Parts: sequence; structure tokens; C-alpha cells
Amino acid sequence: MKFLKCKGVKLTIFLSALFFGLIHYAGLLDQGPIFIISTQAIFAFGYGCFLATLYLYSGKFWLVLLSHFSLDLIAFSLSAGGGGILSWYGNNDLLSNGLSMVFALVMTLIMFLGKQRKIMQENAARLINA
Repeated sequence: MKFLKCKGVKLTIFLSALFFGLIHYAGLLDQGPIFIISTQAIFAFGYGCFLATLYLYSGKFWLVLLSHFSLDLIAFSLSAGGGGILSWYGNNDLLSNGLSMVFALVMTLIMFLGKQRKIMQENAARLINA
């Protein structure tokens, strides 16, 4: 029980992000290239860590939805499939997904420091007991 109390928030974020990343492998059903789908799934894991942290910190699900919508809008605008409004030439999936994932994970780790961590633990306890 002490382990769950100590590791509960981090474990919840990790498992939630892992599921969020794995669900992106559904792109294989459209027979997408496994390399592209894998980079998207790995990025989704990192971004999922950030989204879970954002939710636990703010307690506001609409903020998570707005963040996800904004990222999808930008990603769709950059891709050839989205008309390439802001299209990059060449295949930058690995680079852009990798850099985005690193940024999301760094932001997640920063949220585990100081006052932010306490706020997340309090919000998690409030959400569980609600």
C-alpha cells in the first residue's frame, strides 16, 4: 500500500501514457508504414505523459482536450495528408516526433518538482475520492 501511495501518481501517468501510445498502433489497420506508426506511437507516449500531468495538475479535462486538438491541428496542417498548409518537404516524422516527445517528457519531469508535485498529488486524491 505504501508503494502505491508513493508511486501512485507516477504509475498512473506512465500507464495512461503507455495505453495512449499503444492505441496509436491502430494506424496499422489502415496499412500504414510500421516505421511511421511506431514513431507516432512513441511520440504519443511522451505526449500522453504530458497530457496526464496536465490533467492531474489542472484538474480540467477540457484543457487536455484543447491541447490535444491544437497539436492535432498543427500536425495535420504540417502533413501532406492534411493538404500541407504548412508542409515540410521530405520525411521529418522521426525528427519532429522525437523532439516533440523530448519536450513533452521534460515538461512532465518539471511538473514533478516542488509545488507542482504536491498540487498533482492533492488533485489525484481529490479525483479518486470524488
